[in-house]
Amino acid sequence: PIFGDNAAATTISRGNRPARHIELKYHYTRERVRAGDCIMLRVPTADNIADLFTKPTGGPIFRALMPHLKGLIRARAAL
Repeated sequence: PIFGDNAAATTISRGNRPARHIELKYHYTRERVRAGDCIMLRVPTADNIADLFTKPTGGPIFRALMPHLKGLIRARAAL
């Protein structure tokens, strides 16, 4: 599984929506999803541990995600 919080990227990889500025003929991730080699899963911001490193988070989200970084809570199973 490939986890991401970008809804548009997840949708494009599944082939459900055309993209104007991306040459889908050469979209590698989309090819791998179609071949069944991987699956794209959307992770909402409230559950995305990587958001602590990539964007400013508010107090409630920070407090909810911090135990995951400390290893106190295991990440949810992928499937």
